[in-house]
Amino acid sequence: TLVGLTDTDKRSVSWELHRLNDNKKFFLATDDQVFQFAQPTRRLYAEHDMDSSDWYLIFDPLDREDYGDLTCMLADTGYNNSIFLRRRLVVYSEPFVVQSSTKDIEVSEGDNILLQCFAQGLPPPQIQWMKADATPLPDGNIRVIGAVELPINDIQKQDRGIYKCLAINLVGYGDVWTLKVNVKFPPYIHC
Repeated sequence: TLVGLTDTDKRSVSWELHRLNDNKKFFLATDDQVFQFAQPTRRLYAEHDMDSSDWYLIFDPLDREDYGDLTCMLADTGYNNSIFLRRRLVVYSEPFVVQSSTKDIEVSEGDNILLQCFAQGLPPPQIQWMKADATPLPDGNIRVIGAVELPINDIQKQDRGIYKCLAINLVGYGDVWTLKVNVKFPPYIHC
């Protein structure tokens, strides 16, 4: 956000960030070169370019939590009027797997199970399932792409092992969630 101001202008610039995920509001104003924060943060500050008389709002660093509505307002104290510009601040972020995903599980041979992997990020991540040892999944594929859930029907002892869920989006590879599937089966004799 930038606005051209000269030292003789009787104007002030203010910014408001309304974060949508936690409904917090941050306010930053220039008034006689004093910055006032409604909720102070060290990551958000204004910078004045003396050559161009522009003001910049700086996020250092920009965080995925900053997603929200950003308003820049120019108030003219000499004429009691103001103009403003509102934009949606979209923050692209690496995906991460949330803790509500399936954890280690123990089942009996012949059971039906559903492994789940939930991830967040922007753009929304795609999920990939695979076994850690690169053996085929129960459906015969080495990898399943795009499914949040991995159903395994009539699970067999050879289906036991470490399963991996990988969350990927355009920003990059995110978390890898691993879980152990243990399959109980009756003893047998192999001759």
